[in-house]
Amino acid sequence: WRNRHAARGVSFYVMHPGWCDTEGVRTSLPRFRRLLRHVLRNEAQGADTALWLAARRPAQTRDDLVWFDRKARPAHVSARTRRSAGTPGELVALLEEELQHD
Repeated sequence: WRNRHAARGVSFYVMHPGWCDTEGVRTSLPRFRRLLRHVLRNEAQGADTALWLAARRPAQTRDDLVWFDRKARPAHVSARTRRSAGTPGELVALLEEELQHD
């Protein structure tokens, strides 16, 4: 999408909010929540980077970055996560198909 829409000035970012104390965590991961409650973020903390990205729209030096706490981080911590069974093009096709169903 970044390449397809670059001429229009549209930016795309990948970000991670961190683990947040949401209803989904409360109901789906109660033990996880109980053990890590002291480090879980609230809604505002989880939304911070997404809102910051929308307001600032920082330049990205590489395509394989994930934004976390307002910083660009490597998308892969381990060499084992660098490849998936699908291709980026297949993911784009899937997302575009899903958007057509809405």
